[in-house]
Amino acid sequence: MPSIEVDGDTFLLRMDCLFLVAPSIIPDLPKTINMLRPQAWINYTSSTRNLSVFTTYSYNLKI
Repeated sequence: MPSIEVDGDTFLLRMDCLFLVAPSIIPDLPKTINMLRPQAWINYTSSTRNLSVFTTYSYNLKI
């Protein structure tokens, strides 16, 4: 679910998504599901017209 934070003339939009990757990617652990959750932050300041985008990736393994 996207979230928006506003501070004066700056707003931060945060988005995250969940993708399931086929377990066959990890042949040694056939019952493992690899979850990739990318997160993106979009930061925009209207007075300076500055736009910044940040992304991170986190990996979780569940057996």
